Amino acid sequence: MKSHDMRGSTTICALALAYLTFMCTSSMVVESFSLASSKSMFASPLVRLQDSYISKQRQFSSVQLHEQPETGGGDPVVAEEEASVLETSDTSSSSPISEVDKAVSIPTKKQVGSRVLGSQELLMLPRQYSLGKDTFPQMNHVSCVVLSSTPSIEILQKAIDEAIIAHPLLRCHVAGDGEPQERIDLMKMVRKGNPQPETFIINDETCWTAKNVLDIIDVDGKTREELDASWKSQFEKDLDDGSWCDTVAGPLWKVTLHRLKDSGNSESEGQSCALMFAFNHAVSDQASANVLTDQIVANLAMLESSEGEITPSAQQEIPPILEESVLGKNKRFGDIGADALTDPGTIGYVLGKAAEGFKSPVIVPDSNEKTSSNAIFGAVQTIFGKSAGGESSYTERKSTLQFRKLSKEITSKLLEKCRAEGVTMTNALSSAVTLTSSDFIDGGNAKGATRNYKVLQSLDMRRFGQQMDKCDTVGCMAGSMDLMLGPIHDLEGKALRSNPTPSKKKEFWDLARE
Repeated sequence: MKSHDMRGSTTICALALAYLTFMCTSSMVVESFSLASSKSMFASPLVRLQDSYISKQRQFSSVQLHEQPETGGGDPVVAEEEASVLETSDTSSSSPISEVDKAVSIPTKKQVGSRVLGSQELLMLPRQYSLGKDTFPQMNHVSCVVLSSTPSIEILQKAIDEAIIAHPLLRCHVAGDGEPQERIDLMKMVRKGNPQPETFIINDETCWTAKNVLDIIDVDGKTREELDASWKSQFEKDLDDGSWCDTVAGPLWKVTLHRLKDSGNSESEGQSCALMFAFNHAVSDQASANVLTDQIVANLAMLESSEGEITPSAQQEIPPILEESVLGKNKRFGDIGADALTDPGTIGYVLGKAAEGFKSPVIVPDSNEKTSSNAIFGAVQTIFGKSAGGESSYTERKSTLQFRKLSKEITSKLLEKCRAEGVTMTNALSSAVTLTSSDFIDGGNAKGATRNYKVLQSLDMRRFGQQMDKCDTVGCMAGSMDLMLGPIHDLEGKALRSNPTPSKKKEFWDLARE
């Protein structure tokens, strides 16, 4: 959520989580919830996997919601307990695989496959936004799992090596500059020709091993709290900083083991560790990151069993691009061309997006009146690719994270209530965020107005259209949609909290169904 007061944004998300539990059980006290602004993923049932936390970097230009790409029931899991300190700890020391080892382990690359990037994947790469040399930074995707015990480095490397062999995009780099032959409009935005399209080059299974992607951080401590402080600090850094990734050289991902310093001793059995995954978002989404995580954890379990061997996974094909997965073969934008611009569906979509600008969605907290959106100008901006909403010229986006986890009991109650109301947990969270935002408009000094709010939801596009991608390999099928909710009265969230009458609760669930 982009805002002028990051503390306000954090509180918005925290109270939004409180709403969800408040709406599913009358015994829950709202004040007992801590502040939160990031999402966490519920633990996988696989052996050793205890906690999982995910997020991804996304640009905000109005009231928007980070949604976790969904696997299973389609609902992100929100959180409850107090976060550990996120600042970098002086008690942690990094012990990466040595650069010598990394260099020695890289043989000559041998190409075994390739595919031109799709439009969604291109959004994730570092890219130009004007004719100058400046580029948008890459989009980062970060995922972390906490394991109940710490594997040996040798076993972990074997588990990762097997995953690298199975998934093509774990051993790819990007070739081609994607520059057009010419730009043919006055604004230099329409491109003609693409002689060197940006292309995934898939290298053979001998190109990289775990030594090229695995770093180790030995945490100078003995407690779970110290371990959590270490990986959470890196999580926050990797979410905004993708400078570690060279897309031309590859690889486009990495994994870091956070372990307590004495975890290598015989007395360390049962000590937790954390595996932190970071990806260029062009090669991952949360659904496929879950596939990778489950595979590596299963490999660890097999290697530590009495047999001590891995059952090799099938080598997967390069995943299709998002457009083809949804629309079918040969349906990427380059195949459709300019004819798509005159399609009634496309025209209707553009006009619908322009209409969002006329609704003047707000930015939260909106403590600077100069940032409020102009309806007509917002509509024009939207047509030219800019999201409608308030704009700040003096703040830069930086992710503000706190970590929570939700108990199994509360999760079950929340899911049961959402099913009874006929909504997903995602939409319930959207309703909670929107109502809470109404309490923080104008920096918390609401004027009694009614306003519209815009929520950006991410989607797992594997669920739509032709469904060609079966989520059996690592890849990016993350889409998004905008929800325009309102008009909503200022302080509507406080009104619900202070007097949760049946009619007020109905308004909450009606908003979730909107």
